[in-house]
Amino acid sequence: MQDKYNIISLMIFLLGFVITVALLYYANARSLRPVDKLVSRNGTVLQIDKRLLIYILAFIPLWILISFRDKSVGIDSYGTYYRIFRFLQYGEYATHKNIVNAEMGYVILNKLCLIFNSSYRTILIITATITWFLYYKFIIENSNNSVVSIAVLFASFSYFHAFNGIRQFMAMAIALQGMKYIYERKFLRFLVIVVLAMTFHKSAILLLALYFLYGVRVRVWWVITSVLGSVVVMRMGRGILAKVLGNSNYGKIFQSRAAYSSGFAWTDFFCSTFLLICGLIVLVQEEEIDKKFELNIVLQLMSVIIAVNSNLIPIPYRLLWYTNINTMIYVPQLTEKIKLGTNRLIMKIGIAGMYLLYFSYYWITGVDDVQRYIFWRS
Repeated sequence: MQDKYNIISLMIFLLGFVITVALLYYANARSLRPVDKLVSRNGTVLQIDKRLLIYILAFIPLWILISFRDKSVGIDSYGTYYRIFRFLQYGEYATHKNIVNAEMGYVILNKLCLIFNSSYRTILIITATITWFLYYKFIIENSNNSVVSIAVLFASFSYFHAFNGIRQFMAMAIALQGMKYIYERKFLRFLVIVVLAMTFHKSAILLLALYFLYGVRVRVWWVITSVLGSVVVMRMGRGILAKVLGNSNYGKIFQSRAAYSSGFAWTDFFCSTFLLICGLIVLVQEEEIDKKFELNIVLQLMSVIIAVNSNLIPIPYRLLWYTNINTMIYVPQLTEKIKLGTNRLIMKIGIAGMYLLYFSYYWITGVDDVQRYIFWRS
């Protein structure tokens, strides 16, 4: 029976995904122009941007699935966030902070929802809408190929992680809107965006590093040195780090056995390593410096470093979510920059095959507990 529900759920998600990418492909493949004249009954002449209309339609399927899911879909949707909402509703949040605790932005958003509606469904819809809209908007505005970007977001399970890591993915979605300030070298504006993101998840402060990593020239020799050096440093410096963190919240996580239950992140190690190698191949062939592309290579390097040391890092997948924040933009860059011919075909087949295996493994092993999809039930 469980297998039956898994298959039905998979078909539901795939249907939403196919509709979205089909509409985006149509919008990108055709030169869609506004309708010159569309006369309404009162004689008003309207102009309709066909491409914008299709972008809106393409947004809807995956938005419906993430927004109108039952609270049982996603590990923390019920286990953590439902309790936060109810504790706030009944004025018991302060006495239960040792059980569930959230940042100020998320708490305020819950309180605002409670002013108008006491249903947990409201906060699920609002948080999902904000996250999906900001991710979708970022892809449309920044991707060389929005179809590939949506495919990467879906196949890498990032879309499904947002069912579970609600606060962190809201923080990441907000932080993505500040990427342009990294490229424009406007630190204060980027800082404001990151601070806003931190009101939903404090760990978003890590994304400040992206500002200073932009413009770093990537060299093959120091990529290899960084990976090997991280292995040595993590094994030698782990005890020192534990003492520095002490009894802080992060120190407790660092010392908790449960935080290491995921073991070695084999899937992320192989995927990140493959994408990193592809990026280095392209970089060697590049005649002009592309700082945005090099920043994405640095992010892949960080993913490899985290993955290769994942058995020594508490909750490594949370860090991997951050280092893979721009992979949906990076992959289309890869497939566009690689020179025409056999190499491009091999790279495209390799990336597609890799993500097919990655998605299959995550779906079969029940990651994020989204495999039994149910629309909202009262």
